[in-house]
Amino acid sequence: MPRPKKTNIDYFPLYCCYDERIALAEAEQGIEAFYIYIKLLMRIYGGKGYYLEWDNKKEILFSNENHIEADKVHQVVEALIMYDLFSREIYDNYGILTSKEIQEHYLYAVSRRKIDQLDQRLVLVNVTETKVNVTETQVNVTETRVNVAESTQIKENKRKENKTIEKESVFEAPAPKGQMNNVILTEEEYGALKSKYTDIDNTIDRLSVYMASTGKSYPSHYATLIRWAEEDICRQSIAPIYSSYPSKATTNTKAAVPKRESSFDIDEFYEFACKQDIRACLT
Repeated sequence: MPRPKKTNIDYFPLYCCYDERIALAEAEQGIEAFYIYIKLLMRIYGGKGYYLEWDNKKEILFSNENHIEADKVHQVVEALIMYDLFSREIYDNYGILTSKEIQEHYLYAVSRRKIDQLDQRLVLVNVTETKVNVTETQVNVTETRVNVAESTQIKENKRKENKTIEKESVFEAPAPKGQMNNVILTEEEYGALKSKYTDIDNTIDRLSVYMASTGKSYPSHYATLIRWAEEDICRQSIAPIYSSYPSKATTNTKAAVPKRESSFDIDEFYEFACKQDIRACLT
């Protein structure tokens, strides 16, 4: 008999910098939220690899094994789903705990392995883009009534086709970008940024140097770059307005601009400006 394929992985990454979503769940449910989340990730990666079946029975067993009240486990899991650490849609439809990030980490970890086809109902990532070496699940000949008299030539052709597919599906991780080679973007993500933001290469270098100098990391470099680029556009749009605003040095004359009730606050000004409410922050 062929050796059964390994579906789980032996370890998974854990970011040093706190994810805001975990911090929110912890603020709401206490330190138990972080403990339960890590325990669930261990179950996911150490079991099916990219998902975990979850229902009342699983919840009770988990509660008993970890010496935590079942109600607390239920509340924490609901909080983790609410803050998008697990997919709400997949959980509601199939009773499964998984997420796009979990699947991305799993596919990257098994990129050098042959794995069975992922359950298409649960997939949240583009398997074609990740170029993981995926093979179809072996067919049970006794159940499907396969024609055993199939010619040798046809079988040989199928073997050659499978080898070609396997060679083409070898995983190629995207090359890190940025001045410090630590910004991770797929070619599709980079192309989308390049087409929308003309100065995105400088923004990538800024993010690269910032992460290297501070030790900070982000769950999605793509999302962070979009936020930084939009903030740059906002700053550029309000710079001419701010430069024309009268300074304190010009208020010494009799014709000076009347004083505001409170001193000028650049943070307040920027906040109003980014909301396209320039008039409100100048009154």
